[in-house]
Amino acid sequence: GGVGADKFRFTLKPEFTASLADHITDFSGTQKDKIEISRSAFGIGKTAKVSITSVNGSIARDAALAQASLLVYDSSTGELWWNQNGSTAGAGSGGVFAILDNQPASLAASAIALIA
Repeated sequence: GGVGADKFRFTLKPEFTASLADHITDFSGTQKDKIEISRSAFGIGKTAKVSITSVNGSIARDAALAQASLLVYDSSTGELWWNQNGSTAGAGSGGVFAILDNQPASLAASAIALIA
């Protein structure tokens, strides 16, 4: 990253665990930074739309992982989760794949792009 509109691209299916997650040190929505996620690598259908829930804390995060949001962002840790199984409790075969080290207060759907 750095000054200006940065792109952080995830084109390989990661190991979904916080200890192996990629760290993004300076994510800025106001600078129009984007997180690009490969549909094919993550197994996201072609018609799926970006939906994200921003929460603060593990209790709220666990509740959000039982919702239908594709992604869950926890501002208390900066963790960005892929919610593979939708409204079933837990993240299914998904989990943490990125950590925003500067922990923005929220993460908008417009900051995420699903790519081929």
